[in-house]
Amino acid sequence: MKIVSIFSGAGGLDLGLIQANHQIIWANDIDSDSCETYKLNIGNHIICKDISKVELAEIPDCDVVIGGFPCQGFSMANMLRVVDDERNTLYKQFYRIIKGKKPSYFIRVVVPL
Repeated sequence: MKIVSIFSGAGGLDLGLIQANHQIIWANDIDSDSCETYKLNIGNHIICKDISKVELAEIPDCDVVIGGFPCQGFSMANMLRVVDDERNTLYKQFYRIIKGKKPSYFIRVVVPL
């Protein structure tokens, strides 16, 4: 399947899907160090950009959208969390892309803290 990966980080999930014979056709993360690691280990198809600034037209059509938006802003494990943490609205970007691209499947990754 052709997969779009958002909140990709260094690409751990992407690597597993590649090893399962799927194709990551586009990836995105905002962290430059993660993007550089991704490029070295997986490929140059990652875009290092704030996902809220990415237009739907920039993202190719795909079979699957995967991603694990950050939860630090609202996680009970974060004793310094605040309501207005900008990360708290990133789930809306995940939804925006799923709604706009209409993949057959999506995978929302939850990483326990």
